Amino acid sequence: MESKSVIKARAEGRIHPTASVGARASVGEGASVGARASVGEGASVKREGGYLGGVARHPFDAYTVEGVPILRYGCEVLPLVDWTAERQLQLCEVHDRGATADLARIVRTVRAYFGV
Repeated sequence: MESKSVIKARAEGRIHPTASVGARASVGEGASVGARASVGEGASVKREGGYLGGVARHPFDAYTVEGVPILRYGCEVLPLVDWTAERQLQLCEVHDRGATADLARIVRTVRAYFGV
C-alpha cells in the first residue's frame, strides 16, 4: 500500500507514471520521482534545498542530499562529482546522442551554483 506522501505526490504530478515506488516509501514536499525511476520499499525521497532546475533538452534538477550535490538529468541521477565529461558522453551514447552540448552546459551551470 502506498504511503500518504506518495499518494499526494502522485496527485500533484511529482511522480512520473512510469516510476516504481515501493511500499512504505515516502516522497517529501518539493521532491519528485522521474520516469522509469525506482524507489525501494521503505525508502525516502526528499528535497533538502539547493538548486531546482527545469526542462532543457530533458528535465533536470539539482539538489543536496546530506550536503552532497546531486544532479538528475532525464532518468539519470548521480552525485555531481560523477558527472564527468567521460560519463556524460557515455550516457548520451545510451540515451540521446544529441544531448551532449545541453548536458555539458547544465553540468557547468550546476557546478558553478554549488561551487565545485
